[in-house]
Amino acid sequence: MPLSPREIRARLRKEGWIERERGSHTKFYKDGKLILVPRHIKDLKVGTYESIIKKAGWK
Repeated sequence: MPLSPREIRARLRKEGWIERERGSHTKFYKDGKLILVPRHIKDLKVGTYESIIKKAGWK
């Protein structure tokens, strides 16, 4: 089961990503990488989820 946007944001914070919130997305920066995570509650689309976990190095 994919992680929710809330769970993804919590895990990125734990791993030391720098967070900036503005508008409908949260931006996370670390080592020259940028990850955008939607701030809505509904489930992420498969492509969005795969992109996030790939950039975070979880896959």
